[in-house]
Amino acid sequence: MDVSLHEVRQRADVVYIDVRSPGEFAEGHIPGAHNVPLLDNDERAQVGTVYKHQGATEAKKLGLTLVSPKLPQLVETIRNLASDRTPVIYCWRGGLRSKFVSMMAQFMDIPALRLVGGYKAYRRHVLAFHEAPSWNGRFIVLHGNTGVGKTEILQRLAADGYPVLDLEACASHRGSVFGHIGLGSQPSQPLYEAYLFETLDRLGDRPFIFLEAESRRIGKLMTPKWIMERKETGIHVWLTATLETRVQRIVAEYAPLNPETVRIQWREALASIEKRLERTIRAAIHEALDRYDFATAARLLLEHWYDPRYRHARQRYVERFEATVDAENLDAAVDALKRLYDRLASVVPAAAAN
Repeated sequence: MDVSLHEVRQRADVVYIDVRSPGEFAEGHIPGAHNVPLLDNDERAQVGTVYKHQGATEAKKLGLTLVSPKLPQLVETIRNLASDRTPVIYCWRGGLRSKFVSMMAQFMDIPALRLVGGYKAYRRHVLAFHEAPSWNGRFIVLHGNTGVGKTEILQRLAADGYPVLDLEACASHRGSVFGHIGLGSQPSQPLYEAYLFETLDRLGDRPFIFLEAESRRIGKLMTPKWIMERKETGIHVWLTATLETRVQRIVAEYAPLNPETVRIQWREALASIEKRLERTIRAAIHEALDRYDFATAARLLLEHWYDPRYRHARQRYVERFEATVDAENLDAAVDALKRLYDRLASVVPAAAAN
């Protein structure tokens, strides 16, 4: 049975099964989908070559030869992933691959659905949203020097049910030259845009959403232009904490990692900026890293790299901050931001009625 993207998004009982190759899946997929490839990357390339030189019939023959031994395990994998949910099978355009797999699943009494238009339909939906977003609220934008606790504050707010768009979490990057350390690889640009869409689609009825004051580029990824424009017109909040507290928080963030790994990766990141640091400061940071003294290295980086840049960036908003929140105590900071949100949200219905 075929199902449209609109229909399937109204349901809570589905699990997406992406039958494209792992390479295609990595380039972009529906968030939460499971990759159960009909062909692996090499096999897909082989079939493509045969299609190009010998035609569709020969390509199908090769595909069937490659797929046939996999079918029992492939169907069983789908059954296990589905459990008590309904599997929605998709490929690139909702063509032969998803049709074949959904037929095999149904043959084995799995009530599978096939997504009309495949991943391409979902991608168009995401792009359309970012071109004309349906959310009309405002961002509450959290600013503050590196290490002030913006990320942890956002995580605590989200855990308590407050609306948060965590750009760093979606991008798997902290947004600085050291931002990739300990987080693994970043998603593709289409997948990043999909994560943002899914979050905003889920929070679409909230009048305000908390957001960190990130630059448009986060690592290798670019945040959609409309989010940055809406950030500029948001409600701006400045968070504060002492230098020592910020150093402690930065060191604690990397504490779970192997110290040697941290030292190597800090050196690699430092290489991209050290020419813009004074020679004595560069030497002091390297000496601290030689001793695994991450606190001293972090303090020097804050004082001589990050804080000067935040001072420059802050000038753009200095007359636009609507609140300053002391984040020395994160619990108190979260409570203050909750009160701010509740106060703002309480006047939205009255404002909308005017």
